[in-house]
Amino acid sequence: MAEANGLSGGIWIFWKDNSVNLEVVANTYQAVTCFFRMSSGAVWFFTAVYACPCPIARESLWDSVCQLSESITFPWLLGGDFNA
Repeated sequence: MAEANGLSGGIWIFWKDNSVNLEVVANTYQAVTCFFRMSSGAVWFFTAVYACPCPIARESLWDSVCQLSESITFPWLLGGDFNA
């Protein structure tokens, strides 16, 4: 979970506990990346994004996403509000 800043921002991720094992692998104020292991055996990554509306502040988001892309070897879903 990424905490809100006043009345803006904040990311929550919900899952059904008995069918998914979730591990947060990266957490910034603009994105949370989780590794999911499903009860079926499937594994994948998910990055929830709530990007800053300021283009200059978003640069750190894109930098962190690029760094993540170099290390993720399983399927990866990237979604949310990119404010782009």
